[in-house]
Amino acid sequence: MANWREIIVSGSDALLNTLGVDNDINISGSLLVSKSIYDTDGNVGTLGQVLSSTVSGSQWVDNSSGAQGTQGIQGIAGTDGTQGITGTQGTQGITGNQGTQGITGTQGTQGIQGTIGIGEVGSQGTQGIQGTQGTQGIQGITGTQGTTGTQGIQGSTGNFGGASFDYTFSTTIPSPPADPGTGIIQLNTSTQNTATSLYIDATDDNGNSIVQFMTTIDNATSTIKGHVRISEKNNTNDFILYQITSVAGQDTNAWYILTISPEASSATNPFSDSDDIIASFQVTGDAGDKGDKGDKGDKGDQGTKGDQGDKGDKGDKDDKEDKEDKEGKEGKDNGSHISGGGVSGHQRSTHGVSRDRPVDPRQRNRQDQTGHRLRGSTGSGQLCGRLRPETQAQVARI
Repeated sequence: MANWREIIVSGSDALLNTLGVDNDINISGSLLVSKSIYDTDGNVGTLGQVLSSTVSGSQWVDNSSGAQGTQGIQGIAGTDGTQGITGTQGTQGITGNQGTQGITGTQGTQGIQGTIGIGEVGSQGTQGIQGTQGTQGIQGITGTQGTTGTQGIQGSTGNFGGASFDYTFSTTIPSPPADPGTGIIQLNTSTQNTATSLYIDATDDNGNSIVQFMTTIDNATSTIKGHVRISEKNNTNDFILYQITSVAGQDTNAWYILTISPEASSATNPFSDSDDIIASFQVTGDAGDKGDKGDKGDKGDQGTKGDQGDKGDKGDKDDKEDKEDKEGKEGKDNGSHISGGGVSGHQRSTHGVSRDRPVDPRQRNRQDQTGHRLRGSTGSGQLCGRLRPETQAQVARI
């Protein structure tokens, strides 16, 4: 390879695949380097480094520079002078303090493109000192209150309280009653608000079991065990409310027969076949315990005096004395007889005195065993027959 002391390239671009130069190269046009540039030590440097003169050669160094000077006035382009001898590299000056931020100047006019000067690139300056944190800005003024929004639309009425389950209504009337099938409710009559029996499967449309809830209702001790309200799922205004008086599980609680009594409804037949409905159940509380026996009441007031009794019938007319004497003889064991109300001769007595209860003189016109009427006093009748003295004493006391 030729070893040229000086190569001058001007005019059109020159393409050199390999160039070995011992002394100077003067390039007055553009230089395109597609490969690496080696320094004196044969190094190609790293990204961001610059090639710097060492007087006796060159070396790749970090790209650092001194403090930025003020922008000078664009001078008039002079003629190219001859290349001076490169001076020795001066020592790095001490970095000055960070100056205050200057006022931004107006944009200057575009200067004339100067010729590319030949010189060494200065080293990268050190990082400037971080400026102090600015003060907090003043709090902004609070905005005015926004206007109140319009009233929202009224929500739809909620379902009946209690435990609710999703079912499908069937207008089929089973005869005899049978399992209606999963998620199905049926009634025992085509007039829905007069039904007395409800047939319901133990599993609703969503696969939920009602067995435990049916057991709770069945265990209630009140006469009315609970209530069931059937309504359309998306229109609760269509409904029927029934009382529940008995719960009968069928086929080991696979389905149930509820004895019901209607209480209220929106229409005679509010549901159509296959309507999506909600069945809501409520349990009635158990009957309370029997209350304690009440205290004895106060003694009542004295009753008013009764009305005067009716006058008694007139007694039978006395028979003749011999007839009465005969009747007196018919008395056994020397019994006694009082005409018109005396002791009958047919009454037995060991001493002529009746063994029956003595006649109360206050019980007037009362018949004795022979059909005679008692006069109520011994003074109104005649003693007949043969009476012993002790019998006469008894009669006298009557």
